[in-house]
Amino acid sequence: MIAWIADGSPKDWISIRKISPAGNFLWASQIRIIDSTGVASFSRPQIVPMLNDDFMILYVRQTGSGLPASAMYMQRYDASGNPVWASPVAVSSKLIGFAAYPSVVPDGNNGAYIAYSSGNPSNPSMNDVYVQHIDGNGNLWSVDGTEACTSTLTHRMSPKIRFENGMANPMVLIKETDAAQGSSGVTIQSFDASGNRLLGPDGFAVTPITALYDEPYDMRAETDGMIILYAEGTFGNQQLLATKVNFTGTSVWTPATTVVSSVVSNKSRAQLTPVFSIIDLSNQIVAVWEDDRQDVGVYAQNINYDGTLGIQVNISSPDRQQLNAVVFPNPSGSNSFLKINSTTLDEVTATMYDATGRVIGAPAFLSLTSGTNEFKVNEIFRHSNLASGIYSIDIKGEKTAGRVQMVVE
Repeated sequence: MIAWIADGSPKDWISIRKISPAGNFLWASQIRIIDSTGVASFSRPQIVPMLNDDFMILYVRQTGSGLPASAMYMQRYDASGNPVWASPVAVSSKLIGFAAYPSVVPDGNNGAYIAYSSGNPSNPSMNDVYVQHIDGNGNLWSVDGTEACTSTLTHRMSPKIRFENGMANPMVLIKETDAAQGSSGVTIQSFDASGNRLLGPDGFAVTPITALYDEPYDMRAETDGMIILYAEGTFGNQQLLATKVNFTGTSVWTPATTVVSSVVSNKSRAQLTPVFSIIDLSNQIVAVWEDDRQDVGVYAQNINYDGTLGIQVNISSPDRQQLNAVVFPNPSGSNSFLKINSTTLDEVTATMYDATGRVIGAPAFLSLTSGTNEFKVNEIFRHSNLASGIYSIDIKGEKTAGRVQMVVE
């Protein structure tokens, strides 16, 4: 099944075709979703497969000029392309942005989950994320769907909904920012079959809202949790990272974060492949993204389920030096130093984790010279008052790598 936007006059419409595995058209003609009066245009179609070769299609009806009012609708069709419902169902009374794409996945039982951005019900100037469910008869959770998080102090946007094998409940991945949208973090929320929030009123913060500016891209289910792919950094100055949480939001990997691409550049359109089940690619997932480090290219990296990377090209080498690194004094105070002895020049990242594996502060970018290098801990990690506990510092570069523990009393 394939659906596309047809550039029409006076308004655009949607066309749908069914094609056999051999490449033959299976219907006598295409289906058109079109407004014969020329008032509305239709766009952003997404096909949702159902049982018995039926399907649903999610699309957007746009009216008005300039920034048009965009409303979401769904219709169910049988295997022959005949509409099943008497009329399309409005997914939500909420309007979405003129260029926003809802995220939709099948529920495995002839229905679908849809995640979308709209205005906050208490503060329309703030962006918000909602999740809706539609069953095979066109019934909805509610007229608006369920608000993913209830705070009125942050923007929430760019949702990605997932419901895959091994998941008891759907989960949505959200970009969450401060009111000025200058800081960003990654949030998840889960829902039960009735649309109730399962991870608290404001979801679970995978990464906090900070000036590091985390941009979530995708997540996929694995046997004991969700692998999440996100970029960190402002436009043109990003790295790509992955983390894994269980279905209640607790971090699984130690350390919690894996650097998928350490090259600082602009990253975009990143996604995770569905989990592999064939023998040659078992227990791993592949991240694919667009990268402008040299012109604009497509890059990929496989990630093992334990958070380690698979094949690494131009990331590590057999002769990567194991760094001699210490923190002194240790136990540490506000004037402690990170001392790194290196036999080569290298550009490295130093990332601090707490005992739970969460990233603390901003990853530091350090230039190593051959010999002894000293850095003040509270300056490179922008922390002056760390809570008591045990912390680890991971140091990674093209030629060098190492890890050191730090105790704060």
